[in-house]
Amino acid sequence: MNIEPLGSIYRDDDIEEWFESEPISIPFLDGRQLTFILENVEEDGRLEEFSSAVTKFLALTVQDRDSVTPYVFRYYSNYVAAVGTDELEIKIENPAHVWRHVQLFQIHVSRRPFGDASVHIQICGNCDWDREHGIQIVFREGNVLRRVSMQDGHLTYCDAFNVPESEDRIVQ
Repeated sequence: MNIEPLGSIYRDDDIEEWFESEPISIPFLDGRQLTFILENVEEDGRLEEFSSAVTKFLALTVQDRDSVTPYVFRYYSNYVAAVGTDELEIKIENPAHVWRHVQLFQIHVSRRPFGDASVHIQICGNCDWDREHGIQIVFREGNVLRRVSMQDGHLTYCDAFNVPESEDRIVQ
């Protein structure tokens, strides 16, 4: 199967509903190459929406990542407030330094099963402050920041906590 701008995508060896791309340079991550995993794209049939979301995401730059920094730092700060500083090996005082403690390694592209049913890009990784749950950064339609949270698989706060759309927020 072919999907622009990723080119050929191949069925995942372990999960039949997933298709993977070859590693792609991600401008948002300063050119780091990662594989895209497209979930249920074959049965969904609306490839143009997946393609559009990926195209918009690949247009994001390091400057766009800088605009996400306050939300990632708030996620860190909320975690510190919940567990206390005694439990942490790190302390991040400058929001700009938060990215030194984030290791993003996987990108999923999937359709939201609830609400607006739009295609979302979910970047998953590890973070030094919460090694058990990590971090996810989610973009609606590839370029609208929707959520920064632990990796729980939910694309929005509303979906994760079963609350009305009017109560949606980026960081919990």
